[in-house]
Amino acid sequence: MVSEKRLLATVPSLQKLEGIARTARLLHRAGPFIRPFGKIGRRIAQVIQEGGLNDVAKKAAEFATLPDRFNDHFLARGWIAYELMNGDALAEAVRFAESGDIESGERALVAAHSPQRIETLLIFTRGIEAFWIRREVFELALEDYKAGRFHAVVPVLLAQIDGIVADLSGHAFFATGRSVTAWDSISAHELGLQKLADILSVSRTSTNSDAITMPFRHGVMHGRDLGYANEMVAAKSWAVLFCLQAWAIAKRDGKTAAPTMETKPRSLWKSLIALAKQGELQRGIETWKPRTNIGGLGAHATEDPGDYPANSPERAVIEFFHWWKAKNYGKLVSFVPPRQRSGKDNQEAGRLRKALQGFHLRAFRVTNVDEHAVGGVVTANLELGSPPREVVVKVRVLSEDDTGAIGLRDSPGFVWRIYDDFLVRLANVVSEQGLHSGR
Repeated sequence: MVSEKRLLATVPSLQKLEGIARTARLLHRAGPFIRPFGKIGRRIAQVIQEGGLNDVAKKAAEFATLPDRFNDHFLARGWIAYELMNGDALAEAVRFAESGDIESGERALVAAHSPQRIETLLIFTRGIEAFWIRREVFELALEDYKAGRFHAVVPVLLAQIDGIVADLSGHAFFATGRSVTAWDSISAHELGLQKLADILSVSRTSTNSDAITMPFRHGVMHGRDLGYANEMVAAKSWAVLFCLQAWAIAKRDGKTAAPTMETKPRSLWKSLIALAKQGELQRGIETWKPRTNIGGLGAHATEDPGDYPANSPERAVIEFFHWWKAKNYGKLVSFVPPRQRSGKDNQEAGRLRKALQGFHLRAFRVTNVDEHAVGGVVTANLELGSPPREVVVKVRVLSEDDTGAIGLRDSPGFVWRIYDDFLVRLANVVSEQGLHSGR
């Protein structure tokens, strides 16, 4: 492998990690001097005094080399390092491989792509239209993955991977002519996705009934590899999907090529602020636990938002239904994720009126809340139409700020946003059951 093409030598973000490691080692004594700088100074000092920076220094120095080391061992087996990959799993896999036990490394990677982890990673793809329009397909594939129906998971994901790349570039991922590279990306480096696509799109000309461990697109989709239905192949298929996330964002934002002008490096103070915020988010996610008893559900549910805890996902959904029932569509605008809004507030209110008024919401009650650290799914029964009929909906909520960044509930600037993909399923149910508005 040509050394000048190594990730560490050509990916600016990895190069900066080496500098971060050196800086962090020097800052572990800086806590008392930073603390007086207001609330953010105290947050940064807390990270420093808790030993966070020493840990950051160690991890930064190690991670700067990990993607290259990982790809050296696992690319030929259908894995590449990618931005959303669990860092501990990546490091563990490399340790196994470097000790001569690469099979255990692969098993660790499969375990790191658990259904729960995949469900979380899908959240981070929702801001990309090419992923968003396929959300129901991914949800079905995830249900199959949970149930061990790997025969269904693999071809569905391979087809969607092709489709996403075709939507964004005009060339399918597994076709010749593809270009899935991006500047300053781990997964979309020329030694990453581009090489992985070459490996997985190799022609499979003979029918093979033996179990395989790679998601060969040609063999699976053309019925030549019959032994693909296993967890290893399914996990690798999910991993390829998430490898596309960083490239898709760069493609969406027009940042696949290196900037023509030198960018100004982030100041040390801004880097410390970002470190403190990231540390808070990570600790919050790791320590957060769901409520053991959520009251006011099912038969005890009411339509009054004030009967439910502030900043809870169920209260946000109940408030949304409350204003929907009152036909106050302007109040609903703040619940819509900023990136999904159609324009100014009055334009968005008009869109919501057009989307919702025909359903004629008569009554509602929340029956279940499935929550996690930054979001959840609220299940509710709606009475619609005339005569009224009951319809069950699942409403997804995320804690976001005005930029669309995801954060912990109760964090300043973060509020519950409601994703209106439930309206698509609701419209289908209404159509199937013959409900009408009955104004």
